[in-house]
Amino acid sequence: MSLHFPSQSAAIWTVAKKLGIDLPTVIRDGDMTPEDLAGMLRACAHCWHGRKCARWQEGSDHAAMASFCPSAETVNALAQPETAPDGAARRPYLRAVR
Repeated sequence: MSLHFPSQSAAIWTVAKKLGIDLPTVIRDGDMTPEDLAGMLRACAHCWHGRKCARWQEGSDHAAMASFCPSAETVNALAQPETAPDGAARRPYLRAVR
C-alpha cells in the first residue's frame, strides 16, 4: 500500500493536523514506524465512518479524536505531550525506536 493512497485515507492527515500532530516528524522521531502509518491509512481507507469523520473535521475545537475512529487511541496518544508533568511517559505503547 502506498502512503499516497487517494482521498479515502486523506482524513488521517487532516485529523492529525487538527490535533497538532506532524506525522512525518512523529515517524522521524521514532514514535511510529512507516508501517504504523500505513496501518492507520489502511484503517482510514476501510473505515465506515466517513460522514461522521467529515463532520468531526468540520468542527474547530477538538482536543482528541472521536472514539469512532479506528486509529483514535494512537492519534490521541500522539496529540498528548510525550511526558506528563511528573516525567512519566505518556506513550508507553507507541514504539520508541530512537
